[in-house]
Amino acid sequence: MKKTLAAILILMLSTTMLSAATIETDFIPPEYVKYMKSLHLRLDIIGGSDEIEEVYLFYKKANLDYVQVLMDPGVGMNPYYDATIPGSYIDQPISFYFRIIKKDMLEQTIPGIDPINNPYYVPMKKPAETQKKADTSFQMLSPDQDYNYQDDDFMVAISYFTLEDKLQGKNIKLFFDGKDVSTQATITSNLLVYKPASVKPTTHKIEIIVYNADGSVFKQKNWVVKVQKVPVIQKLPVSVNGDLLIDSRLTMYNADSSSYYHDADNEFRSIGRLRLWGGKNWFRYKGKVYISSEERSTRQPYNRYSLDFYVPHFNLYLGDHNQIFSNSTIAGKNIRGVGGDLQFGFFKLSSFYGQIQRHIKGTMVLDTIDTAVDTSFTGGYYNRNSLGVRMQFGKERGFYLSLNALKTKDDMKSEEFAQNPKDNIVVGVDSKLSLFKSRVQLGWEVSASLLNNNIAPGVMTKEDMDSLDINLPFDPESLENIFIINQFVEPYKLTMSNIAAEGYLRTFFMHNLLNIRYSYVGGSFHSLANPYLQSDKAGFNIMDNVTLLNNQLTFGLGYHAYNDNIRDTKGSTTYTKGLLVNAGYFPYQKVPSLAFNFQQTKITNEISDTTLLPINRLNNIATINTSYKLPIRIFSPTATRFQLSYSFTNTSDKEYESYNYNTNNVRLGVKVNYTDIPISTSLSFGYLARKDTPIGSPETKSNYITVGVTEELRPKVYKDGSFRTTVGYNLTQSTGDVRYMKHYISCGVYNQLKILPSDTFLSLELAYLIYQDKDNEANDYNQMRGILKLTQKF
Repeated sequence: MKKTLAAILILMLSTTMLSAATIETDFIPPEYVKYMKSLHLRLDIIGGSDEIEEVYLFYKKANLDYVQVLMDPGVGMNPYYDATIPGSYIDQPISFYFRIIKKDMLEQTIPGIDPINNPYYVPMKKPAETQKKADTSFQMLSPDQDYNYQDDDFMVAISYFTLEDKLQGKNIKLFFDGKDVSTQATITSNLLVYKPASVKPTTHKIEIIVYNADGSVFKQKNWVVKVQKVPVIQKLPVSVNGDLLIDSRLTMYNADSSSYYHDADNEFRSIGRLRLWGGKNWFRYKGKVYISSEERSTRQPYNRYSLDFYVPHFNLYLGDHNQIFSNSTIAGKNIRGVGGDLQFGFFKLSSFYGQIQRHIKGTMVLDTIDTAVDTSFTGGYYNRNSLGVRMQFGKERGFYLSLNALKTKDDMKSEEFAQNPKDNIVVGVDSKLSLFKSRVQLGWEVSASLLNNNIAPGVMTKEDMDSLDINLPFDPESLENIFIINQFVEPYKLTMSNIAAEGYLRTFFMHNLLNIRYSYVGGSFHSLANPYLQSDKAGFNIMDNVTLLNNQLTFGLGYHAYNDNIRDTKGSTTYTKGLLVNAGYFPYQKVPSLAFNFQQTKITNEISDTTLLPINRLNNIATINTSYKLPIRIFSPTATRFQLSYSFTNTSDKEYESYNYNTNNVRLGVKVNYTDIPISTSLSFGYLARKDTPIGSPETKSNYITVGVTEELRPKVYKDGSFRTTVGYNLTQSTGDVRYMKHYISCGVYNQLKILPSDTFLSLELAYLIYQDKDNEANDYNQMRGILKLTQKF
């Protein structure tokens, strides 16, 4: 009885502390993702931003594991974090969740309960399949679209190889700037070549027409070529393309002497990003340098550096890159080091070596002034290095079998004030069979791991191991350079507890995409290169997506069920079950689109040890999005788009009713684009309400009302019409337990210039924020912010 009362008291205290430390966020999942189009995600922070160390986005698709991305911080009406999922990744619906790392090293996820198994889910909007295919009958081989006037090799070369068998009895004509030059051209059965005596630096039109014997047109096509008068420069041995981005933000505070912000320092944030890519013939390369003022020696790196080379049969990656072997070894973890792929026919070798966690300095201060010994200790982090090798036999689009080996170890010499350095080995095998042009995919993998939770004592001798009744058929010292074995190894011998396995099936027939996956992760299985992989968990998930009416109508149904204690070594077994239902209508005609999504997660347990407490938690998320674009006359013709979003979240403790969180989030957006005048107007309205009604405790609530308007003007300052300016006003009013009002006034100027031969984009934004505390005027403050952004393409 005493144990039970103590456990209940601890649970209540933990719930109270968790509630007090919760970061308040504002987020509604997007209506849909577009096929092969990037998805930009933004997480707004309403309260508790000072407690955030960093925020990560985890995203995935189908049966793949999560890719982890560090989100960039930003400041608008509220602080926010944003990240982008690349379009090349999006070929089916996307799932994602956010993980907030707080300064006290505690974590908060969004969604809040079981986000790994039941993350946010966004359906995909695909283009219509009846789109008209481009006519490839004629192929322009020469000249290039942009031709230099200084060159003297201007020549028109057109291939019509696919028409060769259809030209019998037909007549081919070539027109250059409207003049028939067929008699001066060399015309064969599949190729036409024409070289004019001279060309002027202007725009030229090239047209080829194939006539039937009766004079009617059989086929025709035209091109426009711009001949430029550009000085000849020395060409590099490879092409160089790229862009440079510089984004700088300065924030200044103004407040009364009694305010917390009176002596607040100005905040300066800046990022710089340089991207390069190019190549020649069989050689390609790409590089990226990303530098942020958020970089700190006390946190994991924000800066990123990478340089990749691609040649036939071999790829080399230097610096930062996301490494993927398999779901249970390493999947989407950033590596700072070197990696590569070597491929010949059916054989592919992939390897990498680098840092997955960098050293962070700890401290220990001895103060003997007041007491004999007074110690202040702050733990640091070791450099954690990882080495991986993967051998793959077979073809991705057919059948392959892969062998994986992964070694991860902390460098004890890198930090004096860190604890419990670790050593980890993971080996595994995986395979996949693809049939019917990859419409059916069957895959599986099995991995085993060894983890040493503390290698500081070093390796133990065989005699010492025998004294602990640990019988090994070899001397641990003989394997010291491979893996350190001592009393902290988990486990010593291969059992089902240090095995991870999964099998999956993916089919796509008749517009039906079905994904089924079963996974088993033993309680002692660990991969330090995949730290968020859940141990001691087994279960399955199934997801079925159907598209109808030429991809305009989508339906999705998913279910998952997992449990821990798979080896029956605990006093209770926790069951996690989740349901997902979504439907979307995304018409191509002028009618509203509609998307609905519902997700439920239920966590319960069965108890065999009466000293443990029962669990019954429930989390529901419902989201509705609709949008409509139609022409409306508002003093002048417009193309106006309406978008309405609603999200409801309920998280409750059904067993003890110690918490019952309800969140309602409504947003209405109106975008008015005038078609005859260069003006557009954006209106936004939002309402966010949170309430916690625990039994036996005071009710807590927070309500936020937001209103915003932005006016954009695009005067014809330059011929290309690239100049635009904006003026905006936003209001946020909090009427819950914390009462305040924010006024946010902003203006911006954006322009595209031709300072260099390639485009330059320049923008300047100024904003002024007025904060009014409705309960204590001493907390009022004003804030001014300037943002300068420069992008140079080359």
